[in-house]
Amino acid sequence: MTQQGPGNTKLRFRDDPVKVYQGFNIARQTAIILASIILAKSAMTTENIGKYETLLYLGQFISLFWVSGLSQAFIAIYPKVADVEKKSFISSTFTIFLGLAFVSSLILIAGRPLLLPFLIESRTIDGFYWFCLYSMLNIPSMLIPSLLMLKGNSRELLRFSVFYAVGYTLVFALNMAFGGRLINLLILLNVFSFALLVMSGAMSLSLDLRSYRLKWVKRLFLIGSPLVGYAILNGLAPLFDSWLVQRFYTDKAVFAIYKYGAREFPLTVTLAIGLGTALVPLLGRNPTSGMEQIKQRSQKLFPIVFITSALLILTSKYLFPIVFNRDFTSSAAIFNLYVLIIISRMIYPHTIMMGLKRTKALLYISIAEVFIHITASLLLGLKFGLVGIAGGAVIAFTLERLLQVVYLKWKKGIDIGQYVLVKPYVLYSLIVIIAWLVTIYL
Repeated sequence: MTQQGPGNTKLRFRDDPVKVYQGFNIARQTAIILASIILAKSAMTTENIGKYETLLYLGQFISLFWVSGLSQAFIAIYPKVADVEKKSFISSTFTIFLGLAFVSSLILIAGRPLLLPFLIESRTIDGFYWFCLYSMLNIPSMLIPSLLMLKGNSRELLRFSVFYAVGYTLVFALNMAFGGRLINLLILLNVFSFALLVMSGAMSLSLDLRSYRLKWVKRLFLIGSPLVGYAILNGLAPLFDSWLVQRFYTDKAVFAIYKYGAREFPLTVTLAIGLGTALVPLLGRNPTSGMEQIKQRSQKLFPIVFITSALLILTSKYLFPIVFNRDFTSSAAIFNLYVLIIISRMIYPHTIMMGLKRTKALLYISIAEVFIHITASLLLGLKFGLVGIAGGAVIAFTLERLLQVVYLKWKKGIDIGQYVLVKPYVLYSLIVIIAWLVTIYL
């Protein structure tokens, strides 16, 4: 993959795989938020929007852990695979994703009598089977942006990004035009995900059966198993929050209000996560250079990420009724808390630990984070309701990052100043915190 070193000529955006990968994540998250806006503006009731969010929650419960873990393992392994074997590795990995996507949907269907009452306090939900099909078709294509970034195919990734963002948004626009019915939306999503699957298969699969080798399966799961464990624990906390809301409030409209607020701003969170993901391979090859890249690239993001976050916190209670509708006004307070998470996201101890293959340590820290998250969300939820549940998430995520920083200092002798420009980071963080305090006390 092409990397831009300190002395290299600055690449244009479309020629820099790391920047285009960040661009894809921004485009994807922007499409998701636009889809949410269209959904809120359509004829679909808040209750049915809550049902759609509940279906997404079910899909995350059954597949999020292994998709995230194996995707990160793929990114970590790919740079070390010999060029002559990379096609084999790609084909084998994509086939694993296909198989696991099918099995995950099958488990959700077969386990419906037990899973649905436990997860959503109901034995049935509209559009369940259509959603299971969508989940199976959609998951394998999640591997493609990482693949194109690792191969350095920045222009192809740019085209894929445009197709994804436009196509996903168009699905919701068409559903709005067709009357805003939940079933129509799920059918359109299936059509779109099938197109993505065909594109992804053309990029990844090989007609040579000798390309599919068991050794890649073993290696992917060997490296990926701690990361899958980390992803389970990392994803368990927000899933627990969703489960808690389902337990506290049986009205699906309340769940929609919570989910519309319980999200970080797409632009800022995507910039933060995309930078970390893109630099894992470099950290694996050259930790010193990788940490310097994190320090320099993250500093450039500070003004955009932190100032945007502060402005959003100050204006969210006015924007939510306009952007969505009046039913989602109370989502703003939840959103403001989730925006605070960006302060922790803008330091990257977890990325360094991943690049150094300290995956077991990540796993242990995540176990601690889950216990903190569950305890804080439960106690604060009982006291403050939906806002309390969101507050538990912020507390837990912040403590997780602090534990990772302490680990790098204690075990590896890596000071936070080696990968964060501390003074500007603290200054910008204070701006965001002060903005939040203003909304609370003024």
